[in-house]
Amino acid sequence: MSRRLIALRAAVLLAAFAVAGCESVDLTTAVQIADVSSGYYDNGLTPAGLNHLVPSLTFTIRNASDEELSSIDMVVMFWATGDDTEQDEVVVKVIGGSGLAPGASTEPVVIRSKIGYTLEQPRSELFSHRMFRDWTAKLFVKRGGKIVPAGEYPIERRVLLATPTDPAGR
Repeated sequence: MSRRLIALRAAVLLAAFAVAGCESVDLTTAVQIADVSSGYYDNGLTPAGLNHLVPSLTFTIRNASDEELSSIDMVVMFWATGDDTEQDEVVVKVIGGSGLAPGASTEPVVIRSKIGYTLEQPRSELFSHRMFRDWTAKLFVKRGGKIVPAGEYPIERRVLLATPTDPAGR
């Protein structure tokens, strides 16, 4: 056999072992959501000069398993009370290829919907507005094509003000 063919077979076997190792971790117990906070983020003014507030969720991921976790995405769906489908969905990599050691936690993850409320009134009147409905964030852990539920979190009725250090985007 040529060296190239041997190297290719070794790479395929290594990938198969890596995938098999990924499958052994029970994502429902290995990935814990912690330090959750939420509110309606002050997303500034629209071009028309109206206040724009969007649901926001902040959390950390804790590795509750005794194995290192890597390559994990979080799917966050934002639902308005009374709706049959989600209003927005965000997918974000929460644990990269470098991994998360057993017992370790990620830095805080901030997820914001693009969809929310646009008001002529002051931001402080959001929760008393006749069109206001509460929102819930539904979290799912995604790894290697497998998706498992990770919890539902109601968005707190509080306005989160923008600060000069807020990163652009979500």
